Amino acid sequence: MNLRSNETLLARNVDQQLPVASLTKLVTAMVALDHWAQDRKITVPDHIRTIPKSVVGLKAGDELTLQDLLHGLLIGSGNDCAETIACDFPGGRQKFVAAMNKKVRSMGMRKTFFYTPSGLDKKNANGSDDSVNVDSNVSTAREIGAIARAAFSNTVIRSVCLKKSHVLAGVKDKSYTVRTTNKLLRDNLPLVGGKTGYTSRAGHCLATEFTPGRNVLLIVVLGSPDHFRDTRLVYHKALKEANKIKLTPTDTAARRLASQD
Repeated sequence: MNLRSNETLLARNVDQQLPVASLTKLVTAMVALDHWAQDRKITVPDHIRTIPKSVVGLKAGDELTLQDLLHGLLIGSGNDCAETIACDFPGGRQKFVAAMNKKVRSMGMRKTFFYTPSGLDKKNANGSDDSVNVDSNVSTAREIGAIARAAFSNTVIRSVCLKKSHVLAGVKDKSYTVRTTNKLLRDNLPLVGGKTGYTSRAGHCLATEFTPGRNVLLIVVLGSPDHFRDTRLVYHKALKEANKIKLTPTDTAARRLASQD
């Protein structure tokens, strides 16, 4: 999408419901910031060592600020950071996930559903990792686009997502260094927000916002074998089209771009 003109420049299966993996964490961050100040101190729960990768490596009993946990959540995509935030919510983890679903409903999302705060799959009672009895966090490219647009308009989320690394301060002399999962930060692109995601069910996912010149381009890629390559390709194609139509794309131009894909 070109957010400056609110026009869709390129779309494929835009309303297909798909797993979204750690793109979930954009909503986790928004819900946390809705309810708490950044200097709130949160204690890491006892079961944290059971949380699957990717993780920052937090230890049970560590005490970190929400600000540091957001850095681990969005830069390193730490599932343990998501779990720590959710478990501190009034009513616990289940209430936090309910708040995430309430948040996206309030934004008009009807095909987005969350079962975990991290994007990891939730095993049902008789499920296993390779079973069909698993609930995945799901959304669509269109709805993730709206979520990403809202998330990146938040100055805290936006600034964190642009950092290549950060040191989280734990208790006493402990600290944890996190490094970005977003390889596009290495490119010479006008990136202003980005979040990666991956599970075996979701494939590679990426939501990114760019500000080339007068344009503001938001690109969502779901279920990709190479989300960085695909985002670069879509970026250059969309930029060419946006410049051609000078921020006022017509339906004919959008159809022409789609037919070229």
